Amino acid sequence: HVIGAPGGKIYRRDIIIDNHVTFLAQKRNEDLPFTQHALSCCKDIIYIKQPLYYYVQQENSLIHDATLTNFSNTINAFSYIRENIELRYPCEVEALFVSVYLYALALQSYKSLPKKEYFQGLREAEQMFPEYYSNPYLKYSTLQQKLVIACVRHKLYFGIQLVLWLQKLRNRRLYRTR
Repeated sequence: HVIGAPGGKIYRRDIIIDNHVTFLAQKRNEDLPFTQHALSCCKDIIYIKQPLYYYVQQENSLIHDATLTNFSNTINAFSYIRENIELRYPCEVEALFVSVYLYALALQSYKSLPKKEYFQGLREAEQMFPEYYSNPYLKYSTLQQKLVIACVRHKLYFGIQLVLWLQKLRNRRLYRTR
């Protein structure tokens, strides 16, 4: 599956218009449903390995602005995906649920969500896909995602916080070396 950003992709106009593919009106996670819905409507997809542009992340960009992090944006994005794609691609939507929804819930818990609210959100999430941890697409997850997913599955709240804290330290080190 392909995550998020519509950049680096070219779509035929009729695919977008005929299938009513739209961006959500929110500051975060507005591009994920657009990309997933658009790709699910394509009959043919061509992948070019050659990098045709370079994506540079700035430490002070909107994507790194923690004040914009809002789990309700993730809920809205995932609801759109389920409404528009799940019937045709249930296994892929479940994998996306794990890599985006559960991961965002874990990230939000690290940043600001009280433990009680985190576990309530987790219970609700697990009702959607109770066997999420056996999805065949999870083998393509990053090591960090696999660690977070394992911590989520076993309700290791502190483990999630530790993995995300280590990632934050790693990111700071990467930005300093540029």
